[in-house]
Amino acid sequence: MVSCEEGEIQCYCLANEGTPDCTDTYRKDSSPLCINPLAGDSCGAKSCADLGKQCPIGWTCNQTDDEQYECGCAEGLVTNSNTCLDPYSSQYCGVTQETISTDLSCDSKELCNGTECQCAQGLEKCGGDACVDVLSDNKNCGKCGNECDEYATCQNGTCVCNDGYSRCDTERCADNIKCQESDYNQHCGAKGSANDPDEKSDNWWGIQCAENEKCKLVEGTYQCICPEKWLMFDEVCTNPDTSIQHCGATKDYNGINCRVNGYETQCMVGNCVCSGGLTFVAIYEDNGVQKYTDRSNEIKEASKKRRCSL
Repeated sequence: MVSCEEGEIQCYCLANEGTPDCTDTYRKDSSPLCINPLAGDSCGAKSCADLGKQCPIGWTCNQTDDEQYECGCAEGLVTNSNTCLDPYSSQYCGVTQETISTDLSCDSKELCNGTECQCAQGLEKCGGDACVDVLSDNKNCGKCGNECDEYATCQNGTCVCNDGYSRCDTERCADNIKCQESDYNQHCGAKGSANDPDEKSDNWWGIQCAENEKCKLVEGTYQCICPEKWLMFDEVCTNPDTSIQHCGATKDYNGINCRVNGYETQCMVGNCVCSGGLTFVAIYEDNGVQKYTDRSNEIKEASKKRRCSL
């Protein structure tokens, strides 16, 4: 025979079954009914004839210090009229008896920890009350305050240039065409795009032009070349108007080396110029007689002995 747990009331009939006296002999051949006075549907039951009261849905039956039974909210919940408020719910986050009338609901991107609303996992609160996904938020990409520029999109916490744009410098994305022009000599001919974030494409970043070189479109491809009127000497772009070693150089002429021992010289508009009012001259032999000339065309043909002279 089934027996009831300690504290439960064993009944073979209930008062609402039409047997007001509920004698012990009634249903004596049936299994007993066990009535728990702490159950929500029999709160405070005292006997088979007194089944206590039915608690509202969601409420529990609690025993008071004076051994009375009352319907109330479960432990940890806050009673509000006939409603139990859960301080761990997003609708009543952190609610207390004193804050029942306060709007404590969390944002759709927040979770309640029992006392306050916090951003859900993977989200952060950046500069205000709203939670943002730093893996995809353009204004807070990777971390709060890190804003992607107008030609980039936040992908997995990194600002990635949109299709047709490349990161030509360390900060901003620019149109690929602009990346290939002279303003972007560090990435001449760059082909990078947002569709290739692993930087595996050929010439993703382009090439870095050397000092004084400019990136220009030459026969359908972008190349590093010397600026107009400049010449290439020893793989370095040289300005013949100012170069000390190749002063006055042309396409077919390497120019004059203005360096002379003991004198300060410079190249100005393709001519060697001495300081201190001296004149740059070349020394040459004419029928065994040493002569000097300061004429540019003669200096070109003269021997390599040059000096500054009064």
